[in-house]
Amino acid sequence: MLTGQLSNGLVEVTGPGGTEILGYAYTVPEGRGQLQRWLLFRDPVNQFELRAPPVEMARWSLEEWQSHVASMWRPGSFYVWAQTDIYEYDRIYLERRWDQIPLTLPPPTYPTQGSSFQLDPTGYHVINVNQWSTNLWGIAYTVQGLCDATATGKAWNAEYWLLPSGFEPAGGTNRTSISVGTLPADSLERFVMQANTLWAPGAVFAITGCKSHFGQVAPAEP
Repeated sequence: MLTGQLSNGLVEVTGPGGTEILGYAYTVPEGRGQLQRWLLFRDPVNQFELRAPPVEMARWSLEEWQSHVASMWRPGSFYVWAQTDIYEYDRIYLERRWDQIPLTLPPPTYPTQGSSFQLDPTGYHVINVNQWSTNLWGIAYTVQGLCDATATGKAWNAEYWLLPSGFEPAGGTNRTSISVGTLPADSLERFVMQANTLWAPGAVFAITGCKSHFGQVAPAEP
């Protein structure tokens, strides 16, 4: 079963085409899905790719990742803790069968880490999630976003991802691109309606609660 958007361990975050390194993310299984830790050198503004990390970083443990965050930090970077909960097609959750994605969604689970996003609201469209290795695509939507952390240094947001059957965790050999799409979605309810047109056996719906840190220095406990 797909447990989240990312491969476990370390993945590299780049700009479109892979020429600019935007940061890294480290993922471990947690709860109903996975806990992701993102270090982003700038706001990607919904335009980024996920791929395998450099060989010398690929085998890092979580403890090694945490010990390197301060040395990798650049002033004005973002650090995001993101807990993903997975809901599978046609399974029963809270006494409801998910043969359709309900308009009233379960609340996100927010990480316990952090004193307080990797996506930003687009305004009127979904966010496309395209996977090169499988030639599959999903869609995502966010309520608030990474940009909200720049004013106060801290922020919370919620993300919603529809990932189709056959989609593989991003990172490793599974190069995945994030970009602003064309399907209209000016509200979470409209996004759920769009997601239901792609909801089919094998698909999963991911709800991700995020806390973010922004500033000149790295968080004390990454």
